[in-house]
Amino acid sequence: MKKLSHELPDIRSHKRFQLWKLLSSIGALLLLIFSLVNLADQNYRLGGMLLAFSLVILLIFLTYRRSDNSGRAMTSLNIIIIFFCLYLLISGGRDNTGILWIYPVLITTLSVNVFRSAAITGGTLVLISTLLLFTPLSDFITAEYSQTTATRFIVTLTLLYIISLIGLHYEQQAYRTIQAMHNQDLHKLAYYDGLTGLPNRNSFKRKLARIVPRTHSKHQYLGLLYIDLDNFHTVNDLYGHQTGDQLLVTFAESLQHTVRTRDLVAKGDGEGESESGNLARLAGDEFVVLLSDLKHPADAAAIAQRILMQFDGGFEAGGLVHPIHASIGIAVSQNESG
Repeated sequence: MKKLSHELPDIRSHKRFQLWKLLSSIGALLLLIFSLVNLADQNYRLGGMLLAFSLVILLIFLTYRRSDNSGRAMTSLNIIIIFFCLYLLISGGRDNTGILWIYPVLITTLSVNVFRSAAITGGTLVLISTLLLFTPLSDFITAEYSQTTATRFIVTLTLLYIISLIGLHYEQQAYRTIQAMHNQDLHKLAYYDGLTGLPNRNSFKRKLARIVPRTHSKHQYLGLLYIDLDNFHTVNDLYGHQTGDQLLVTFAESLQHTVRTRDLVAKGDGEGESESGNLARLAGDEFVVLLSDLKHPADAAAIAQRILMQFDGGFEAGGLVHPIHASIGIAVSQNESG
């Protein structure tokens, strides 16, 4: 169950890692092309820096492409992206259009991050950019920006950052909802019978392991009814498995109703389970009823008799009366106070 519950997060992480590898390879290729173009134009400083960034991204890609540590790979790339964007801001890029490339680079980077790392990466870039443009640190900037251009850049960058975080937040909320539903489905598959909706053998064994020590510690009787439907296979042979399934569903519903009365059925075990939690379908036509807090062993026999009364004259299901009966085995634990 624990292994299955990690299936969805692993798939999500794998998809993000695959997207990271794709974007890293494309980014390294584009930077390499831009660097060669600038070097051909004798813009050696910009061309050299773009070439350096492309080689570093390629190195990160080659280092982590076969690794399972997608978090470290993404962190390394985030740091490089921050330095790359700051370099474009400081140098102005080609023809002073460097800040225009920062927008798509930031959005693309944030899209492959989880919310927390995206918030740190984008927030760091916005903060440092603001300090570089509006504080004495602007002396480090070699490009020329007017006050209007600088203000427009920071406002736009901040808005893109906020919009990206909002999108990641709702994506994360949707993922958590899907994961919760996924885990619920896995739990149902693992511990509940798909036909009748009753707990299955695994669920019953877990409940029995919890309730036996508790019952003994309180010096109470614990009863167990094992129910087997006689001639059930005849129904399948004569009317088909669909009719047989309908009979099992009808009996499961009738069984829940029969043992629901408070003076006859075991009370809940304090873990938020419904009364049907004391019932289980073990396999095929085999059912079990767990009775705790019994005042007397004879109470178990009374409940068994109540169940057998349902088969007087046959059992009706799907508009037909089927000639089946039930055999019930009864086991009652010894009251330690006796």
